[in-house]
Amino acid sequence: MTVPEETKGNLGDPWTPVKRKDISALIVSEQGFTPGLLCDLMITQQNYQPALFQALVSGEAPAWFHASVLVGGKGKTGGYHEARVRIELKAKALLLQGGAGRDRLSAMSEWALVRTRDVRRKALRPALFALMEGGPPNWPDIHRREIGAWAELWLVRYGKIWGREYFPWLWTTVEAGDEESRGRWLRQIRTYAEEILETALRTAPQRTGRRYRGKVRSRGLFYGAFKKYFAQEMRDA
Repeated sequence: MTVPEETKGNLGDPWTPVKRKDISALIVSEQGFTPGLLCDLMITQQNYQPALFQALVSGEAPAWFHASVLVGGKGKTGGYHEARVRIELKAKALLLQGGAGRDRLSAMSEWALVRTRDVRRKALRPALFALMEGGPPNWPDIHRREIGAWAELWLVRYGKIWGREYFPWLWTTVEAGDEESRGRWLRQIRTYAEEILETALRTAPQRTGRRYRGKVRSRGLFYGAFKKYFAQEMRDA
């Protein structure tokens, strides 16, 4: 079946969200349904209009968001991806009602996504590079391709860990205060990142004679980043 290019994949399928900017059908990358994409589809709906058959149904029970896709194009395939997210009852009520409650949930969801990226970029990634470079005295060279490929394996693990816990945490913010919720999420993702770093410290190949220095420098960068960028929010909680 050939689809006319001008339709941009939008054939009126009631199960397919469409992009607000140009009314094109949702295209999922090889990364699949990331927490950011799921957040947009379920909560913020900034980039995509929800599918016609996506509407939540009121009632005294939690809801489930289920999405699946076979990624492909131009003779290539990015695999089959599926996501199922349980929407707790009180969160479902906010999404149905809209207004200030939903706006707060949207803001909290986006804040958490930004913070997970910040921890990845400012703390975990530099620490992994410092480890593999044997503890350089200055900032590690984060553009070294061979180390970058190795570091990405650990960063993907970090993403999978926090991705599993993101929505369960988010639904708890419905009844918790902003500062408490933010502090709890920061502590959670710090723990996830610590676990990844410590595993890398134990198992990673390192330059002969610089193993100890690499570990010290790696941990120093990691905890220094938390003190510099995240300490205030964690104290306020």
